[in-house]
Amino acid sequence: MTSNLSALIERVERLDGPDQSLDAEICIELQYGGINSEGACNVRTDPDWEGDLLFEIEGDEHPDCCNPIPALTASIDAAVALVDRVLPGHGYTTDHQPVYGNHHDASVFNDHVITIGNGRGPNGAIAICLAALRALQNKDRQ
Repeated sequence: MTSNLSALIERVERLDGPDQSLDAEICIELQYGGINSEGACNVRTDPDWEGDLLFEIEGDEHPDCCNPIPALTASIDAAVALVDRVLPGHGYTTDHQPVYGNHHDASVFNDHVITIGNGRGPNGAIAICLAALRALQNKDRQ
């Protein structure tokens, strides 16, 4: 998973705003996104799914089929829920720097309050997602 995380991290680093297709790719890589109404893995987070992710996200032809892809790069609540799910027992911090570059910073730390992932982005959600991805990458390396 480390090479895929590296590619995702690079793409999140380049974001200048929310990106719903990247949200979907993060969900696929981390197998995060929910269970459908029949109790099966959400097809949009199934790596074998061959459908068009953006159509599936935006389309509502089968509203009971799947849970929507969380707005990870747009919503701080969604980004925090991601941290809680994929890094249980870890905490996070965020900070907004409106004067020095107008960016947001985030850190994910373990139960010993040691930072294991940092992120910076144009909004808090992107910063938290980036910190979470880096924390997962660092955990894979240990």
